[in-house]
Amino acid sequence: MWIATLQHSQTIAQEHWQRLSAALFYLAWARSPFFAIAGPAAEDFYFEAFVLPEGAENDSSGHVRWSKYGATFWSNIKIHPVPEVSFGQVQVALPLSQPPRAPFLYDPIPAELFKALEQELMKPESRTLTALWFFMQACYRSASRSGFAEDIQNICTAFEALLDVDRKGDSAKQVSDRLQNLFSIQAPSRIEKAISRKPKKERQEVLERLDEWVKALYSVRNAYTHGKQVHKYLFGERSIWRDAFEIFRLAANRAILKAPERHPVNGSELEKRLMSVLYFDEAVSFFSKKREWMSAGKKSRECIHVLKETIRKTRTLDPQLVESISSIQVPRQALFNMCSAICNVLENARRTHRPDATELGSIRAAMQQAYSESREPGGRLNTDTYIRKVAPRLAVLTAALPFAGKRVLLYEVVAAFKALLSVYGNFTSPILNTPATMNPLSS
Repeated sequence: MWIATLQHSQTIAQEHWQRLSAALFYLAWARSPFFAIAGPAAEDFYFEAFVLPEGAENDSSGHVRWSKYGATFWSNIKIHPVPEVSFGQVQVALPLSQPPRAPFLYDPIPAELFKALEQELMKPESRTLTALWFFMQACYRSASRSGFAEDIQNICTAFEALLDVDRKGDSAKQVSDRLQNLFSIQAPSRIEKAISRKPKKERQEVLERLDEWVKALYSVRNAYTHGKQVHKYLFGERSIWRDAFEIFRLAANRAILKAPERHPVNGSELEKRLMSVLYFDEAVSFFSKKREWMSAGKKSRECIHVLKETIRKTRTLDPQLVESISSIQVPRQALFNMCSAICNVLENARRTHRPDATELGSIRAAMQQAYSESREPGGRLNTDTYIRKVAPRLAVLTAALPFAGKRVLLYEVVAAFKALLSVYGNFTSPILNTPATMNPLSS
């Protein structure tokens, strides 16, 4: 339980306590994934404002509890936190007094949020804290307090406050335009930092997808506001309700800290959130077809361009955000084709003077053996069995062998293979990091 006190007597509106509660809630909520079991919810953070009469003792029974309908005097006041708070140990990260011992492992965002929101609380007015209050109203666990459509309505209002939407008419377009402007700036990647290169802006197709997402969000909000029944909460095969929380988190952190989030290894956080399903569908469609990209010979410039872009998209997607697929056979065929193409590269590679020649030969032999062992009694190849046998060996393959000349290297294809494999494992059964595959080099 937090107790907030004022050092000097002054008149404070009820909204001030709302903002304080919202700031504390967001600091706790932003530390953990939205669907964490022990994550905080709006029920965990409530406030009561008390006034201590002049000259009264700190534990005086004459404390005044204010309500919207007048003051009520209580002779005994006790506040009990809800079970989720006491059991879940909801915490707020405070700024460090000394620099972290391992700065590369330290996430500065929670502490920086604390300092930034502390400054916001000192202002007489704050659209940021107003936005966090509306956002908090969307975070009740109980549907009796707030349903899905009402959550979206509150999040839309939070976006409008956060982004300072002040013109009348077409709020969806104003929110979309401001979000696109907010997300267009990216933090430098590790490579860009190393070579002191200016970071690239967000990809245009991602910003266009964001515009479509905002329109879909406001379509739900407008239907609910006008008393219509909302039946659909999907956008691109994902829950628009669920993604609204995470996109607000990204936008709020950027707006509060006035800086973009850390750049992931591949793509951006927004790109992963909005494009993973599309990228997965494109990758599966491309790799499942036996075309020029699989050939061992020289490939055309157009083929290399499409292959390279497909690999980029596949490495960018977050496997955990692909929550539904139309068919398991097509991803399985894509993985099998990738295995065949990788095996071709290993067979045709010049390994004579390579330090990893023995390892590459071992992997190629293991793939050939797995192919023989995966045949059923009738002679038919069980592709699922084959993929599961070769996956642990390919997962540790990091050779920079040419796949499509020097423009596409083997380890890039392997990285794309692992991304699709992770999705495939989610919809069948886990493949990597299981007891049978923890030590792939021993087989």
